[in-house]
Amino acid sequence: MKFAPEDHVVIGLILKPHGIKGEVKVKPVTDFPERFLKLKRAFLVSVHGARKEISIEKAKVLRDIVLLKIRGIDSISEAEKYRGDEIVIMPEDRFKLPPDYYYESDLIGMQVVLSHGEMIGTIVDVQSYPAQDLLIVKTGSGREILLPFVKEIVPELLPEEGKVIVNNISGLFDEE
Repeated sequence: MKFAPEDHVVIGLILKPHGIKGEVKVKPVTDFPERFLKLKRAFLVSVHGARKEISIEKAKVLRDIVLLKIRGIDSISEAEKYRGDEIVIMPEDRFKLPPDYYYESDLIGMQVVLSHGEMIGTIVDVQSYPAQDLLIVKTGSGREILLPFVKEIVPELLPEEGKVIVNNISGLFDEE
């Protein structure tokens, strides 16, 4: 059985085995790697889309890496089979976010509207960078706009309405 992208939330990527007892090194794909410490159930999704439910026996967060011990993976050779697999959870198992934090998957598909009501386009992707995230907005004409996701430009999110309210910054939304 395969997951559709909207059916799950990626929280990590298995990089490689760690040690001889089947632990794996995971690159967290989350702003809250500590979420792995309380994680008991998740799924592995292979590069081919096949999924496998897993139980987490133990987790340890080390700076930008998480070490996981997955029940049933007890050797380095067994752990090697899962190199490159994504660790995913169901949307209802997502970590509760603090105020002013949003899941990228919740932003995608939202309408981008100027503060005076003019429709600009739809968020099609979110790119994360050290300084700030960028919202990738596709306009009605098919043009893509890179919109810095900062309070000065995006003062209001209305998730219940599926809208992002933005300020009109000179030159940002001008057609070429």
